[in-house]
Amino acid sequence: MNRMRTSRALSLTTIVPLLLAGALYAQAQTNASSGGIIRRAGEPDCVQITEDNKEMDRAVQTAHKTVNEFVAVLRSPEGNQRRFAVKKPFVEGNKVEHSWLNEVSFDGRLFHGKVDNEPVDLRGVHLGQEVSVPSDEISDWMYVQDGRLVGGYTIRAMYQNMSPAEKQRFEKDADCQIQ
Repeated sequence: MNRMRTSRALSLTTIVPLLLAGALYAQAQTNASSGGIIRRAGEPDCVQITEDNKEMDRAVQTAHKTVNEFVAVLRSPEGNQRRFAVKKPFVEGNKVEHSWLNEVSFDGRLFHGKVDNEPVDLRGVHLGQEVSVPSDEISDWMYVQDGRLVGGYTIRAMYQNMSPAEKQRFEKDADCQIQ
């Protein structure tokens, strides 16, 4: 987990398309543990999280503890389950960016998927690149079932600091509910 202790950049691509920029920006401005927002034309905003964000650390720990639940559903999905994704930390030197992988599969040891956004500071990773990550190195997992987010613990960590109006806008734009 030491690699994740450096400054982190979390991309919310899978669950939160560009429409969420306003809500996330407002949340980041009021959250003392946030390092700010990086806005990019044609790409989702990137929320920078400082290394001492305990909420985010707990979210990653919860994702690790519950990853077997995700694997079970991923292996035998039902018709009402969609948008399966895992979040992988990408490391270049002292820079770490956490990005969602979509089109996810699991071979018993590794998750395989495609990078769902262009990184902010990393040069060795690009949109659509096929990558793998051991299950014990993911920083989050998620899917949507019956219109509700399942997993997505890093998303929930940011969501809990939003105002009621921001939460409502988030759920509308993300096309799922967080409970």
